[in-house]
Amino acid sequence: ILIYIKMFDLIINLFTIMLHFSKIIIIAISFIAILILISMQKLKYQHRYKKRTISFIHPKCADCGGGEKVLWLMVKSLLDYNSTNQNTSIKINIICSVKDTASSMLNNLYTKFGIDLTSHQSNFVNDVELVRVKCSALNPSPYLTMLFQIINQFVFAYDILTNVHSDVFIDTTGLPFTYPLLKLFGKTVIAYVHYPFI
Repeated sequence: ILIYIKMFDLIINLFTIMLHFSKIIIIAISFIAILILISMQKLKYQHRYKKRTISFIHPKCADCGGGEKVLWLMVKSLLDYNSTNQNTSIKINIICSVKDTASSMLNNLYTKFGIDLTSHQSNFVNDVELVRVKCSALNPSPYLTMLFQIINQFVFAYDILTNVHSDVFIDTTGLPFTYPLLKLFGKTVIAYVHYPFI
């Protein structure tokens, strides 16, 4: 009988923990809903650019992996397009969380990948903007890592919506929980992902 009482007590404790955990999730969802309402007000009055804008979501764009090579080749092809089509130029945003300067990134691109954007250097300054947005969505958490990464992706999407105007968002990192919020505000979302965040 003592064993059954301890098992019953354990079940009650687990149930209590689950109730507390569900309260945390409800608070997080409420917080996200409030952020959405606030951002809807901000987005109503957001300045519109005359150029068509494409934004790449790549928080660690200064790294030298395969995903970064693909990102910078896409940027190079858009800069090539801009230099040949003067009537329809495209503004490029790279949403990142790196502190590197544009010139140091251009040097690294040539040294690591052989991608030469020096011929586009004047266009790079005019047509490419490094938009620095804090991204904690990729940082591991000591516990409930996936849950906190998902919540952080929603927060990251909110930061993107309030800081960046763009017609098209291209995710080249693998942050799938940013898509619903971006789509909710009528943005076009495209993904080219080598591996997801999981």
